[in-house]
Amino acid sequence: MVDYLDQFELNVCLRVNALSRRELVRRFFSVVSWLGDYPAWLLLGVAVAVRQDVGALDFVAVAVATGLAGVLIYKALKERLVRERRSSHMVRSSVAQRRWIAIVFRPAIRCTPSA
Repeated sequence: MVDYLDQFELNVCLRVNALSRRELVRRFFSVVSWLGDYPAWLLLGVAVAVRQDVGALDFVAVAVATGLAGVLIYKALKERLVRERRSSHMVRSSVAQRRWIAIVFRPAIRCTPSA
């Protein structure tokens, strides 16, 4: 049963991945991602403020303040902390490095067919 579900998941991953090769699908998800970054939240805040009474403005103000605080903390941490990134051309074929890749990228590897 586990093997069946594993194979089913692999097939779904491969089909969804194949869809990403189409320009229209990529553009759609790019727009959705952009909307989720800022405009959708702005529209949601305005809709809540318009739909609700004066008390909604307090809610929207708290949400905006929380969001700004989160962005400021994120930016401060990002400037001070450096995360090492492995580039694909830097990866050598040693056994230790392949084990490291298998552990770190396990979810991504599951969506590729086995040889």
